[in-house]
Amino acid sequence: MNKVQFSNDTFITPEDYNPFSIMAFLAFLFSLLCIVLAVCNPKLLSLPVFSALLGAFVLYRLHATHMARGHYLAGFALLASIFVFVMTASYQSMRYKHLEATAIKHCETWLNLVKTNQVYESHEMTLEFEKRHSEGTDLARLYGPVDQPDEDLQKYLDLEPEKTIRTIGENAKIKVGKIAYARPYSVFDRFEIHHHLDRSATSEEEFHFTIVLLRTKPIKEKIYWEIEGLVNVSPPIPRGKRHIGAAGGPDREATH
Repeated sequence: MNKVQFSNDTFITPEDYNPFSIMAFLAFLFSLLCIVLAVCNPKLLSLPVFSALLGAFVLYRLHATHMARGHYLAGFALLASIFVFVMTASYQSMRYKHLEATAIKHCETWLNLVKTNQVYESHEMTLEFEKRHSEGTDLARLYGPVDQPDEDLQKYLDLEPEKTIRTIGENAKIKVGKIAYARPYSVFDRFEIHHHLDRSATSEEEFHFTIVLLRTKPIKEKIYWEIEGLVNVSPPIPRGKRHIGAAGGPDREATH
């Protein structure tokens, strides 16, 4: 690029007279907007990608044409968008792994209650949180003895897969299968965890069932997990119309 010398220490290039690029300024503003939206709502993670592409395009055009200024703003839009995308994606990945491990742990807690024939406790965990009885309640007195249960407890005792698991007892071999995840609402995380019950000891086929878990909105400043439902996949034994939803213990995680 030719330089014009006006004095002993001053050089002016034609680029110094180029107008400022409106596209570079818009790319800068769009990158800021995308960063805020992506951080506030992880579902909008694709926005920083578009922002980075826009920044790269503007930066390329500025270098190719030399007709306008704004390289620094376009470069900021590109680099900042890439940084936010990587950080947000990493956070989402770590968050999912943590929630998945916690969901599996809640399933194991409930299954262990069923295995050890703790009928009252496992039954309570199949109730919505608001319908559970407070800690310290005499559940045996409330529901009646297991051999003479009330109507509600009797319905639970007849449900599968619990009935089969209780029959096998602590030796029941249950493996975790496929795990499906969804976030239908911003306050819910939903997991569908498939399980395989080994019944080879009785020469029967494997029992396949799915536990549906919800990570619910805060209750009294705590976040709770609830077993929203159970589905008997194979054999396809219906669980009836009774709502199955269970509240687990509080999650130590504060917000998400």
